[in-house]
Amino acid sequence: MIDQVYTSDVVEAQPIANDEIELVLPILRAMAASAKIDLKGFPQINTRNTSVVIRQQDTYPLPAQLSQQLQQGEVIYLETQEQVMVHLLTRGGAILVYQYDKHRLTDDQSLGLTLSFYGLLIIVMIAFLAPFICRLVKLRQAANRFGEGQLDIRLKVGRLWYLCDIELSFNQMADKINVLMDDVKLLAGGLSHELRTPLACVRMGLDTLVETDDEVERLLLHMLDFARLQHSLDEAMPVTIDGQKMLYNYVIDKFDDALEVQLPNTAFYIKAEQSYLSMALSNIVENAVKYGHSRCLLKVVVDKEYVIFTISDDGDGINVQQREAIFKLKSRT
Repeated sequence: MIDQVYTSDVVEAQPIANDEIELVLPILRAMAASAKIDLKGFPQINTRNTSVVIRQQDTYPLPAQLSQQLQQGEVIYLETQEQVMVHLLTRGGAILVYQYDKHRLTDDQSLGLTLSFYGLLIIVMIAFLAPFICRLVKLRQAANRFGEGQLDIRLKVGRLWYLCDIELSFNQMADKINVLMDDVKLLAGGLSHELRTPLACVRMGLDTLVETDDEVERLLLHMLDFARLQHSLDEAMPVTIDGQKMLYNYVIDKFDDALEVQLPNTAFYIKAEQSYLSMALSNIVENAVKYGHSRCLLKVVVDKEYVIFTISDDGDGINVQQREAIFKLKSRT
């Protein structure tokens, strides 16, 4: 099967026109132009398995276009995977065919090219994977140190786009765990502080012990409420609540004469989770009553779509530097 066809007028399409053809072609032209062709006098190149034969046009058919080019004196090159054949029209109208084997790569050359290809492929893979592996090693080291208790460990976010999200997620996770650990420490400290007084009261007698049991029970219930709040807040289902009814049931009646109340003249409604809202208001009012000197005020103002609760007392107040800490669980100022 013929793979490629060349003619002598297309210079750039003659990769087969090497030094050997450059030397042999004048001899072939001279043989084709002579009246009598002596094939025995043609030089043989055994390394290329060369041969020269004469073919008659009727027994060696060529496509019409190639035959026309051959009649015009052009040299026709036919190339297969293994051989190259050069065709010239002789003076007698026959076709002079010169054929030879192509250069084949030696085993050493093939092995060299194969090794070069795979070597280049390995270099490219290493260049691509080396930064990736390096960042993964650092991520593993940071995770191990974090697991050993070094909660301040953070990753420096690199420029590899396929690892940036992982490194950012690790830092965010570490920040959240650090915050949770701080809250646990505050919770443990607050719990130990709250239990210290009831335990001391036990030593004062059985009468005091009964009251202390109530205080411990109330404290534990609060702790359970806060723990339940941490896990179920995302699943809370807000409902429409009668604001005045909720305040009287959970706040006003509980503190009775210790609390001054200013409510709107008309009914107002709030969309919230009732147990959590009443817990928050009750906790704030309880602290105001506990730490105020003589006056504690609960004021409710309805402003368009919002209901504003204002709880104030005449106590000593909170230091400016410690105001942010009051929003942390069981913090004390």
